[in-house]
Amino acid sequence: MKTEEVESPAPAEPASALRCPVCGHEDIRTTPTEDTFTYGVGQNAVQITVTVPVRTCAKCGYQYTDDAAEDVRHEAVCRHLGVLMPREIVSLREKYGLSPGEFAELTRVGKTTLDRWERGTLVQDSAADQLLYLLQFDENVQRLRGRAAKQAGLPGRPRRDGNDLTEDRNGT
Repeated sequence: MKTEEVESPAPAEPASALRCPVCGHEDIRTTPTEDTFTYGVGQNAVQITVTVPVRTCAKCGYQYTDDAAEDVRHEAVCRHLGVLMPREIVSLREKYGLSPGEFAELTRVGKTTLDRWERGTLVQDSAADQLLYLLQFDENVQRLRGRAAKQAGLPGRPRRDGNDLTEDRNGT
């Protein structure tokens, strides 16, 4: 099993946004703590070490990690896999002023799938990440927009064989 250490600063959050899940107290202390977790299975498993924010309630002493720690772990997995992180995907979509629905339409990737990538509940595969990478370049987005405009002008979406889907087998 390989070990990979990833430097990851704990995200800064205002203390007022945090509440103890046990007693509800708002005085929560955050301590950056090294965390090692296993990603993968069998011979492909790796140990990834990150620094996550550990929360401690000043009233009851309960310690826990929350979504901020999960985000750090998820980003470490993305770095390990060499794919874009959720915040980078959101930034890419926003760079072009696209809503999630418009981005889904442009890429022909399902809106739910894109939403999962942006929220970090799913890591895109390498083929999808290649598409996202290419979309970082304005000229590729323009090509997709041009292609969509051409197809929008047709009576039906063209098939790969060049025939229009609105025509039946007899061409009527």
